[in-house]
Amino acid sequence: MSRDFQQTHENLLLCAQKHFLEYGFERASIREICKDAHVTNGAFYNHFDDKEALFGALVESVVQEVKAIYEASVNEHIELAKTDDLKSLWKLSEETLSVIIEEEWHILLHAYFASLAEVVMHNFPKEAALKYVHTLVSFFNSGWQTVLGI
Repeated sequence: MSRDFQQTHENLLLCAQKHFLEYGFERASIREICKDAHVTNGAFYNHFDDKEALFGALVESVVQEVKAIYEASVNEHIELAKTDDLKSLWKLSEETLSVIIEEEWHILLHAYFASLAEVVMHNFPKEAALKYVHTLVSFFNSGWQTVLGI
């Protein structure tokens, strides 16, 4: 990859970030992003297929980080759910939520952990609780895979 290509790519990403933050995804314009980046629309399409691909390039690292946090947390929660160490389970939930501060992620994670808390609050026998936890994990994993595009 040439230095000019890389510089143009990075410049498009910086200008796009500014536009997405200022105008939101829907109102951000490829034409205006290109204008600010001092490139033609044709040059833009040498780097990205469309606005969605541009946005995806901007958020990919964050999505991967959240995905890693989520996967580690799920595994830890499953292991803790097998024990009677509820304090550690709650602490892990709190720590996981505090790592991810974006509102949408917070809402999604809160829904997940709140559903797990229901199993505890209903005081199900351990065998039934583990069955319900596994069902909830399967249910939420499908949703997370959709949200994260995996």
